[in-house]
Amino acid sequence: MFCRSMKWEGNPDVSGIGVYAAFMVQAALATLFLLFYIGFYVKDVVDVNKPEEPTHPKQLQSIHSPADPQPTIYQQHDQPAAQKATKLFDSIAFRETVDDCLEVFWATSYVFAFTFVIAGLVFIAHDDNDPTGRRGYSLIFTYLGAVNSIAVLICLWPWFPGRHKYPVLTFSGLIVLLCMMAGVSIASFKGVPIIYEATFEARCLRAVQSIQYVYKLINGTPYAVFALIVIWGGSFLIIRIRTPKMTNKGKHTVLTLYLVLTGIFGGFLVLASFVLVWLSLGFFHSLRQIMEDLSGSSYTENDWGFGQVAAIVAWVPVFGQFSAIVIRK
Repeated sequence: MFCRSMKWEGNPDVSGIGVYAAFMVQAALATLFLLFYIGFYVKDVVDVNKPEEPTHPKQLQSIHSPADPQPTIYQQHDQPAAQKATKLFDSIAFRETVDDCLEVFWATSYVFAFTFVIAGLVFIAHDDNDPTGRRGYSLIFTYLGAVNSIAVLICLWPWFPGRHKYPVLTFSGLIVLLCMMAGVSIASFKGVPIIYEATFEARCLRAVQSIQYVYKLINGTPYAVFALIVIWGGSFLIIRIRTPKMTNKGKHTVLTLYLVLTGIFGGFLVLASFVLVWLSLGFFHSLRQIMEDLSGSSYTENDWGFGQVAAIVAWVPVFGQFSAIVIRK
């Protein structure tokens, strides 16, 4: 009753129903793309290990053997449609379509991540000692949103076509985003906002167990980013700088070791980031439910306003481009 009497409204701009729905769409699409590429990988492995079928020389047709059946006029008329259907469901064309759609989706997720990282920096810099106590609460949700989008980027990075088309731009952009995320994490603990004892955040939110788990994630983010950059960047430098100075045998050894280590590390990174996508979304959902129970009727984050509609509409161009790519293919 005490928490409900404080008339807590939340912050719909960063944790409203529309924002939550947008992150659900992002997580669902990331899962779909991951399933597609796992399927492609399994198909490639099966095709490589498939034994070649023996070829038999074509026997000469004797004068007494029946001639090959000729297609009727109706079958000839239907052949173009059949060929068109075969082309539509061709595995190579389908994979190219998925690659093009992934490129659009990855770029959109990057914009989402960059937006929420900037929002986190704004909340940290805007230290006006707000007596409503929403600054720490807003920072938690901006952090979860940024983690969700960055985890999507890392999870789908091995298949992102842009890393081959413009590798320096995409790699440096991702590193900058990770460094900014680490900066948000460090600054959030160095400049912890003043929490007034009379605020909802101090009297009701502080005791929530999920908040403590999120604080641990925030605290561990700089270490995770540092380890990721060292391992990722170190392997990149070894293959680009050290290899050209070696003999052919040394180059082959280093390249083999590089492929093995990056395969193991990449697989672990994809799995860990995929888990982080749904873990952050789970925290997002759990905290919203807890806040709704604590706040009661004053909770406004389930109300649809301009910001909530804008968060959903942001995905409309993506689906439009998906449709254009499919039609063009």
